[in-house]
Order: sequence, then C-alpha cells, then structure tokens
Amino acid sequence: MLKAIATGMAVSCIAGGLGLAAVSLFRDPAKSKGPVVSAGQTPVLSIRRVPEMLADSIGSRRIDQSIATTFAQPELDGVAERSCVLAELVTPFVSGRPLVSYAPTRSVIPASTLKVFTASAVLSMFDPNERLRTTVRATSTPSGGQLAGDLWIIGGGDPLLESAKYTKSRKHPAGTATSLDKLADDVVTAGVERITGRVVGDDRLFDDLRVVPSWKKTYVSQGEVGPMGGLIIDDNFTLLDSKGRPIAATDVPTNGAQAFQRLLEERGVVVVGEAGAASRTGPDAATAAPIEVAAIDSVPMNKIVAEMLAESDNTTAEALLKHVGIRAAGNGSTQAGAAAIGRTLWARGVPAENREVLRMVDGSGLDRGDRVSCAALIDILRLAPASGDLVKGFAVMGETGTLKTRLRGSAAEGKVHAKTGTLNGVSALTGTAETTDGRLIRFAMILNGLASTDYGVKLGNTLAEAFVALGDSVAIEALVPKE
Repeated sequence: MLKAIATGMAVSCIAGGLGLAAVSLFRDPAKSKGPVVSAGQTPVLSIRRVPEMLADSIGSRRIDQSIATTFAQPELDGVAERSCVLAELVTPFVSGRPLVSYAPTRSVIPASTLKVFTASAVLSMFDPNERLRTTVRATSTPSGGQLAGDLWIIGGGDPLLESAKYTKSRKHPAGTATSLDKLADDVVTAGVERITGRVVGDDRLFDDLRVVPSWKKTYVSQGEVGPMGGLIIDDNFTLLDSKGRPIAATDVPTNGAQAFQRLLEERGVVVVGEAGAASRTGPDAATAAPIEVAAIDSVPMNKIVAEMLAESDNTTAEALLKHVGIRAAGNGSTQAGAAAIGRTLWARGVPAENREVLRMVDGSGLDRGDRVSCAALIDILRLAPASGDLVKGFAVMGETGTLKTRLRGSAAEGKVHAKTGTLNGVSALTGTAETTDGRLIRFAMILNGLASTDYGVKLGNTLAEAFVALGDSVAIEALVPKE
C-alpha cells in the first residue's frame, strides 16, 4: 500500500507540478514509440525510480517557488511577462525530464546567448580541425633581398589574427591568437628586405558591410565589436583613445596593411610605397600577386568557437556568421549566414514552433532585434553531446571566461558550463549543470525588461546553485517506504 501511495505521489507531483504539456514538449520524436530498455537498465516507470523522481519533483517545485518569489520583488515588476526559463534533467529514456518550465516558447531578446546558435551552426558545417589561413603574396619573387612590386596580405577571415601588443592589451586574452608577428618574421625569413611597391590589404573574402546598420554606434566606439572585413587584424582597431579604448579602423583593409607594414619595418624591412587596400573590383589576389611568400593558419575551428563562447567575443561571432554564409551559399554576408543557420536548424530536427521564434539580425546577439526562446536554446543543447565542442566551449562557473568570477568557492564552481548574455535590460544564462550526484541538467534563462542586469546575474547564480544541489535537500532514502 505504501509503495502504491508513493507511486501516486510521484506521478501527481511530476504531472501536476510541471504540467503534462511540458512533458510532451520534451519528448523525442525519434523515440515516440517508447523507450527501449536494455538488460540491466531500470525501466522508466519502474517502482525503483519513484523515490528519485519524487525527490527531483520536490526539488523542481522549490526552484519554481524561488523563481516566483524573485519575480514578485517590486524591482522586477513586469520582468516575468517578458522572460523565459526552462530546465530539464537529462535521462536515457526521453530527451529530457522537465524540471522548470516558465513561458518556454516566448520570443525574447537573447543578448549573447545568440552565440550558441552561431556556434552550433559552425560546428555542424565545418570540420572541427579546419583552420583559417592568412596568406602573404607578392607580384614577383624576392631576389637579393629586394621584392619588386607590391606585397599583399590576404585575409582568410581569421578573427584572432593579432599583433603581440594587442594580445597583451586585451581584457580577456584569448590564448588562441594567431600571431601577426610570426607572419612578419616569416616574410623576413623568406628573404624580403626591401619592397619597392606597397603593402596591400585584401579583405574581400567577406562583403563590405562593416557593421550591422541597426547596432548602437557605441558598440564599435566603445570597443564591444570591431568593424568587419575578411582581413581582421587586432579586431580591426587601431590605437587607444584617451580613455584607453580602441579606435575602430575607418578603412579596414588599409588598416590591416598598415599594421602589417609596421611589424615589417620593426624588423628592418624598407617599404617604399604607402600601404593601401585591394580594389573591390580588381583582380583576385592570386592573379595580382601570384607568388606566395608566407602564410599562417589559425587554431582549429573548434578552438575559435570556444574562444567566442567563453569570452563572448562579438567580433569572432560576426566573422563566423559570415563564414557560415560562405560555406552555405558562397556569400560572406551577415544575411546569408543568418539564413543558413535557420535552414541548418530545420535540417537538424529543431521543432517548427521553436525555429519560427528565431530571428537573427547578427551573429553575436548585440542587436536588440534578435529573438530566440528558451525552448529553442534547449533544442540546440540537446543536439550537442555533453562532452562535445559546444558545451566544452562554454565558460565554466568560477573558473573561466565570462563566468570566471561568479560563484567561486560555491558548490557550483566547476560544475556549470554556460553561455552568458548581457545587454541593457537583458540578462541570460544557458548551458549545463552537473548535480552533486553526477546527473546532468540542461537549462536556459533569459530575462528581459530588467532595471539592472545585477538582478539577472543574481537569479542566474541562484538557479545554477539550485540545479547543482538538486535533491540534496531531500534524502532519497527518506522517501523509500520501509517494510
């Protein structure tokens, strides 16, 4: 009799507290005929699972209550109506057992959690070991130390191509930078001591749209993102202003050529001509400069994606979106990349109602016209193995990236891998959390309409700790009926 009551309580808590509709939302269509239970596995409806399910249900109710209490605070008035929260416990039987479901399909401003979509598309379309190559070519072969004609530096869309000085000045050093200094060294090693022409920057791999038109102008002026181009050197910034902020290049390819020329001159190379840019309507680099002098490859693509996610690098995100456009449609534009990501989600099985919510104006989440839902973010996490490149690229709570200083010394340190998101009035967190008993939770929280993003950070931290501690406060042994 006690076992029957326990079973009824578990089913009641799960169905009533979380909603049967939420259960159907997470059911894997590929397993719609029911889970296959192999020998040695406990069936999903086995009586042996009742205590665990009941403990999880109690834990999820406490999380729900915490969210409700938080939203009820006067300073968060109106935030609940503009936000979403969704979390599920990963199980081997369905795509996820629902823990928290609050307006999961609501269309919201994602901030930098949009980078999860950019990253997922890149990882699905590119070999993880693929590299982006920057090439130096010449109009003639160096002879006796002299290079007659121009020296071209041709961008391969590597967003991490940096001078040593710039790498040291970055707030969050990538550790994955491609060394522009090494490329200059290689040119000298190739025998170039004097260039009779000029250094030419070729950034034509991408289109010539430098910034998304609807962005706030301060995004570039305050160094949040650099102007785009196929040749990206030092995020396409130049010297620092009086407040220590980088100054965006007004002429991207010429800026790249000038930066490279400075490094060559520091190494004793004499350049007669003035640095300039390749003409958008002129011949391609291989025709104009048929002799390869040097080249340098980026770190592998999965490392570039990881840098973008962990450090929330906006310039890298925008470059990768244009690479998606090239790979999918031969068009290195923001629009082509965004359209390709939508098609990729459809092809990978993301439900229509969650695809339709997605609106990508850019690849970084800077634009306030971007829209996603918590359900769509969870869909992307489901497509990614827990040990795969997407999750491995996330910042780690209390340890790395944008989460390095959050919840240090807590039970959540090292157990939460997530992507942060912050804009004026927006705070978001999405990723995975490992519970203290070794299980995995996928979650997405996006808050819109905040008076201060500090409130969002606090709620994100609270949820992260609650997910890690799921079931800790309810001993499963106490729920097992005694004979």
